[in-house]
Amino acid sequence: MPPPTDTSPATADRARTVLQRPSLIPASGDTPAPGLLYEALIRPHRSLTRPGFVALVTLYVALAAVPALWFLSRGAWPVTGFFGLEGLLLWGAFRLSNRERRRFEWIRLTDSELIVTRGDAGGRMTEWRLEPTWLRVEMLAGGGRGLRQPLLTLTSHGRRLFIGGFLGAAQKEQLAEDLRTALADRRPAPLAPSQPGL
Repeated sequence: MPPPTDTSPATADRARTVLQRPSLIPASGDTPAPGLLYEALIRPHRSLTRPGFVALVTLYVALAAVPALWFLSRGAWPVTGFFGLEGLLLWGAFRLSNRERRRFEWIRLTDSELIVTRGDAGGRMTEWRLEPTWLRVEMLAGGGRGLRQPLLTLTSHGRRLFIGGFLGAAQKEQLAEDLRTALADRRPAPLAPSQPGL
């Protein structure tokens, strides 16, 4: 099941103001599904929009056309091909970068389970289902192999799942706090000690 897409202005504004990058927005807007206690859709930050991409390529073509035409008028027509090759490489690099827009993590907490669905750039999805009663949300210090960002993990029954890989440290802390709060709200309150004589 693909994650919901919410492009309403209110949600888009919330994503920009609460978490600047990457976006961490409630996946279903203001109408949660029955039994759903918490939901977040995490996507990598994309700074270049489609209109921005078109404007950038148009600007490149306009600026590259001037020297290309000058070389062409001087008889150095092979140089013109390199300007075209650079334009194709620029377009290809942005197309590859745009594929990353498809990546996401969709985290849903229901009464009975925590579901993490991860989609990659190729459109493949993987889903994990964790029992939330004993679930621990932990932040591990990053280190080794150039990892400086803390790692956000979900641990339950000896299984560990890393989430929020493309979030910054502050956003991981916010997500961890939100998950802890949702898990605490889900768990039943401890029973009050019985008082004799009642």
